[in-house]
Amino acid sequence: MRIQLSLNGARSDVELRSLYRWLRAEGRQLDSAGVTVRAPGAGPGGPHEMGGAFEVVEFVVGTATQLGSLAVAVAAWRAAHHSRSSVTFEHGGTKVTLSGADLDNARAVLSALEELRRNEA
Repeated sequence: MRIQLSLNGARSDVELRSLYRWLRAEGRQLDSAGVTVRAPGAGPGGPHEMGGAFEVVEFVVGTATQLGSLAVAVAAWRAAHHSRSSVTFEHGGTKVTLSGADLDNARAVLSALEELRRNEA
């Protein structure tokens, strides 16, 4: 299952780069080879491509454990960086957007990711 994450806010480009670096550093939580970044207007790049402006971080997950790890990592980044941007997760045309306190709560993030999985079927 491919999940795309985008940020929406005044500093979303800077914050998305910060999130990407955070996730790459958290290799024990997420397989860094499963995190890819695409530049706007470009096709999917290599797993470590960072050229151009950031628009989307893409995750490939297959298990509930991976969804949980992703939720914890996103919530931990948000708590550490005090981001003001809302986060939109997208899969197969379904979008779920979280903002504010929901992003500080790993359970709320996991619930959003599970909603994407349910809509996949």
